[in-house]
Amino acid sequence: MDILRTENMTKRFGGVVANNDLSIGIAEGQITALIGPNGSGKTTFINVVTGVHPITSGKVYFKDQDISGMDINKISRLGIARTFQKIRLFENLSVIENVLVARKPFYKSGPLSVVLGTPKFRREEKENKEKAMELLKLVGLEDRAYDSPTGMAYGLRRCLEIARALALEPQLMFLDEPAAGMTRD
Repeated sequence: MDILRTENMTKRFGGVVANNDLSIGIAEGQITALIGPNGSGKTTFINVVTGVHPITSGKVYFKDQDISGMDINKISRLGIARTFQKIRLFENLSVIENVLVARKPFYKSGPLSVVLGTPKFRREEKENKEKAMELLKLVGLEDRAYDSPTGMAYGLRRCLEIARALALEPQLMFLDEPAAGMTRD
């Protein structure tokens, strides 16, 4: 079964056609790669599917639900995560806080519970911090959890962005140029 499919998806930027009548399916549980030269529309495809750019024509389906033109936040809540070609981190937050921002949908406590520090909120906070630390360990950043991402090497910043995307516990994840700027060290 395809977890994602597009039907005649087209994205135009004025007179430039970035994706033209694209119909593809991405199977659930598989790793799929979009390969092509710079400017071939790979990032545009990801941007349309994840709601960053509106679709010009055609349809996008996630688990048979039409998500064409859906808001980026709704798409994320459905279970689609992504990283960006150009890293987008919250420089004023620590490494772990960058991951915790993505865990927001997993908090069920209301604003009053947060302000009062209720047991339910403290339990959620503990669980989400534990999950964030697991993800930071997975990408090799557990020792930098309370550091600022500012000034971190590019490859480490890329790893943090991947951890943040994984924090959403996605069913489908797009990695846009995940190894760009990475070295063997």
